[in-house]
Amino acid sequence: NFFLDPLQQYRKASFYKPHYTNSRFLNPGLIKNYDYDSLVVGSSMAQNFILSDISHNLNFKKPIKLTSSGAQANLLALNIETALQQKNIKKILLTLDFYAFSGNRDSFLQLNKTTPNYLYDNNYFNDYLYLLNIDTLKVFIKTYIMQTIKNNMVEFDYNKMYQWQHRFNEKDFNSAKVIAKWSNPETKFNREFQSDDFFLENLKRNFRDSMMDIIESNPDVEFYMLLPPYSVLAYVDAVNNKTFNDILKFQEYISLNLLKYKNVKLFAFNSEEKIIVDLENYRDAFHHHQNINKWMINEMTK
Repeated sequence: NFFLDPLQQYRKASFYKPHYTNSRFLNPGLIKNYDYDSLVVGSSMAQNFILSDISHNLNFKKPIKLTSSGAQANLLALNIETALQQKNIKKILLTLDFYAFSGNRDSFLQLNKTTPNYLYDNNYFNDYLYLLNIDTLKVFIKTYIMQTIKNNMVEFDYNKMYQWQHRFNEKDFNSAKVIAKWSNPETKFNREFQSDDFFLENLKRNFRDSMMDIIESNPDVEFYMLLPPYSVLAYVDAVNNKTFNDILKFQEYISLNLLKYKNVKLFAFNSEEKIIVDLENYRDAFHHHQNINKWMINEMTK
C-alpha cells in the first residue's frame, strides 16, 4: 500500500493516473504532494468549476480543486489551513453555502465520520489506518482497471477533477423533473431547514469560527468568495420552514463582514433572478448546470 499509494498520501502518482473521486480521502494527499499556488474550495456547488477556465479568466496560475460533496465549513477550513501550511497560496475561490455553516457548536465542530483526520496531520504513526487496510489495495485495483479499460474518463482528468456534470443527461436539467423531486418527500433534498441548526446565531458563530481567522491571518492571499445561486425552490423551502429570515440575515452578515477586508472579493449570485427562477438550469432545488459555473466565472471578470 505504501508503494502503490492510490490516494497520493506520500507522493504524486507516476505509473498510473489518479482517480479523482472520494475527495475526503484524496484531498489531504493532494495538498501534501501536488504542485499548486491557488485553491478552489467548496461543496458540490463548486465541483463543476473547470480549472482551466479559472486559470484563464481569474489568473489562478496553478489551481487545484479541494471540494467535497456536502462539506461543512469546518472541513473546508481544514483543507484551506492545511494547504496554507504546505504552499505559498496566492488565491482562493470559495463557495459560501449557507447550509455549510449550519449546526449547533458541538455538531459543527465534529467532522464527518468519513473524514480521515489522521491523513491531514504530520504524524506517520497513525497512518497504519491507511497502510494496513485492504480497502486501500482495493482502491488501487479499481483505479488501475478503470484507467486500463477507459483512460479518457473525466474522473482521471485533473482539469475537471471531482466534476459531477458528466454523470447526468442534459434532460435531467428540466423544470418538471426538478419540481417533481422537490415535491416528493422521498427525493426531497435531505436537509432539515426547520431545525435550530439554521438559527442566525449558530450560522454567524460557525462562520466566524471557520473562516474569519483564515482571512485575517492571510492578508496576502486574495479570496474570491461567492454566494451560490440556489434555485428559488430552496428559498421557498426556507420560507415554509421559517428559516428564510435567518438565512437572509446571515448572508447580509457575511457580506458586511467580508467587505471590510481588502483581500476579499465577494460575488453574490444568490439573487440573480434570471438564473434562480429558471428551473431549466437545475437538476434539483440546489444543483445547477455546469454552464452556470462558467457564467459565474465570466461574471467575476467584469
